Amino acid sequence: MTRRKKEEEILQNSGKADKEGRKDIFHYLFNTKDDMGNPAYSTDELHAEANLLIIAGSDTTSTTMVGFWFVIFHSNSQSFKEPETKNMFFVGFDSLLNGVLYPADF
Repeated sequence: MTRRKKEEEILQNSGKADKEGRKDIFHYLFNTKDDMGNPAYSTDELHAEANLLIIAGSDTTSTTMVGFWFVIFHSNSQSFKEPETKNMFFVGFDSLLNGVLYPADF
């Protein structure tokens, strides 16, 4: 966080912030001003904001991974088997409309 703030200050002082700077969320947090033109966040508030973003991201990721593995391990095992219709095909438009499959000879 401290390193990122220094990078932002260097870019501001060089006048290249608009062209070369990273436009991530911290860029906007660093440059936010209150109604009187003062920085809207103190260093402690920026650290708290960074911690919150990290925790929120890791929480979302872990919840997604747990949900994924739950579905994989608790799904009906039939859904992972090879379908019986693998070597079947439709013959003509009528069989497609009626859902009639014919075995493939290969």
